[in-house]
Amino acid sequence: SDGKDVYIQVISSTFNDFKNESDGGVFHNLNCFFTCIRCKFNNCVSVNGGGGAIYIKNSLQNEYNILIENDAFDGCKAPYGGAVYVYSNSELGEVLIKNALLLQMLSWKDQLQRMEI
Repeated sequence: SDGKDVYIQVISSTFNDFKNESDGGVFHNLNCFFTCIRCKFNNCVSVNGGGGAIYIKNSLQNEYNILIENDAFDGCKAPYGGAVYVYSNSELGEVLIKNALLLQMLSWKDQLQRMEI
């Protein structure tokens, strides 16, 4: 690492009909802080990966906090993590998904998915 942390903040945005062949229909984030507040994700798809709307993978032992709050996910689809997929290799960072509205999500691979809310 070069010692520079990346912070992504998305507020009051709408994402319609996004599609990605890989992970994350809209966002594909690696090793970064991520905040998403009051956003709408409609019919977002990850065709061959995780997270129909949001994919986050933090594989470093850093304090990368994730906040997804007051967001709505409608019709988001992925092989795993229908709307959101979050992986963190560290217990230092907090992952908080709060007041999320999840409608008509689809995840089509039989995989164990754990989420602590």
